[in-house]
Amino acid sequence: MSLTGKWGCTLNLPDEVCSAPHLAVITGAAGGLGAALAADLDAQGWATIRLDVRLPDDDPGNGYAQPTVFLPLDVREDAELAQLGERLRRPRERFLVVAAAGVISAGLAENLSVAEWRRVVEVNLTGTFVTLRSMIAAAKVADTGRLLAISSDAGKTGEAWLSHYSASKFGVIGLVQSLALELVEHGVTVNAICPSIVDTPMMDQLARQMADATGEADVEEWRRRFVAEVPSGRACLPGDVTSVVTFLASEGAGFLTGQSLNVAGGHEMH
Repeated sequence: MSLTGKWGCTLNLPDEVCSAPHLAVITGAAGGLGAALAADLDAQGWATIRLDVRLPDDDPGNGYAQPTVFLPLDVREDAELAQLGERLRRPRERFLVVAAAGVISAGLAENLSVAEWRRVVEVNLTGTFVTLRSMIAAAKVADTGRLLAISSDAGKTGEAWLSHYSASKFGVIGLVQSLALELVEHGVTVNAICPSIVDTPMMDQLARQMADATGEADVEEWRRRFVAEVPSGRACLPGDVTSVVTFLASEGAGFLTGQSLNVAGGHEMH
C-alpha cells in the first residue's frame, strides 16, 4: 500500500503493519515523548505507525522487534491523515491512536504575534482534531478502539508566558470530552493525558526561551525552576506517561472515557 505524504512523496505502507492485530498510530514520533511512546509500544508487541514532519532521531524500520513504519506527515494536513485512516480501516484486536505532536514557545500575551498564536494552536489543537477525526472510522471497526491525546497540566491551569500554549491544551481537553460522548456507543474510548513538564528536548527549548525572554537566568536555572514547582521534586519522565498509555490501551480501561488524567507529580490535582 502507498499514499502521498509530505512534500508529495509516495509513502509505502507494508501490509504486515496495516493488518497487524495490535496497531498503534503515534504523531510527533520522531523524537521526545512521541518517540518514547512508540518505542515502549513496540517493546510490548504493537506494530507502530510513527508520524512526524521531521526525520526521526533513530532509524525507522530497522532494529525494531515489531513491524514499524515512519511516515513524514503533517498533522495539520487533513487529506493526508484521512487517507491514512481509510487505509487502516479493518477489523483488528486493538487499535490505538496517540496524538502526541506538539509545539511550545514562551511570550507575554501583549507581545505575542498572531502568527505565533496560530502556529501553536494549529499544531497542538487543530492537529489533534485532524489526527483523531481521521482515525475514528478505523477505531470503530477495530474490536478495541482507543483514542488518546497528549494535553498538559497547563491545559487545566493557565500559565504566565504560555497563553497560546495553555489555550491550545485547554482546547484538547474539551475536544476529548466531546469525542468521548460521540463515540461511547461505538465502544471507542477517548481520553487525554496531562503531564507536567516532561524531561525531553522540549523542556530545554522552553528553558532557553524563558532565559532569552526574561534575561533573568540561564537555561539550567530555568530547568531547576521548572522542577522546583513539582511537589514530587522531579520532572515528569517519558516513562511516567508511557505507563499510563499502556493502561489506557488495555482492556481493563474500557470503562474509562472522556477523562484528562494528570501525570504531574502533584503539580496539578483537578
